[in-house]
Amino acid sequence: MKKNLIFKTINQFLNILSKRDHAQLALILLMMLGGMLIEMLGIGIILPIISFLLDKDYIEQFPLLIRFIQSIFGDSSSSSIIYFGVLCLLVIFLSKALYLTLYAWRQNSFVFGVNRTLGERLFSAYIKQPYIFHVNHNSSRMIQNIIAEVGMFSGMVMEAFLIIIAESMVLFG
Repeated sequence: MKKNLIFKTINQFLNILSKRDHAQLALILLMMLGGMLIEMLGIGIILPIISFLLDKDYIEQFPLLIRFIQSIFGDSSSSSIIYFGVLCLLVIFLSKALYLTLYAWRQNSFVFGVNRTLGERLFSAYIKQPYIFHVNHNSSRMIQNIIAEVGMFSGMVMEAFLIIIAESMVLFG
């Protein structure tokens, strides 16, 4: 019963969006998947790097990595290993921050684009109504529907929906 209600709600949500919005939503979902993978990489890389930094014998299990460190720093001393570990963490976390910033920008521009599109569609529907419709309905209520209600849908419903999906992907990924 609840599962059916969830699918019905998602279907209603998707029916509100235009075809162009569906394509953008698919891109955002792919970006969410990338964000999930980057989050997992960021979390998963911490323990190996800490092991490299704390245990000199641990890194000796990886001769290719030792040769790579030697090619960068000229030797494989403990200070070179520490520099390499810190450099790796820095690169990974800066890349992660850059990607997640790009993802947040793309998600927010999508939400604001849907807000604009829905507002324009609702305004157009009001304009196409016959004169008697405008006589019988309060114009301030129509303006409120165009500005406030559409804004609440895109800001509260759509953004919350995207956040729930993204956090679920990270949690279950």
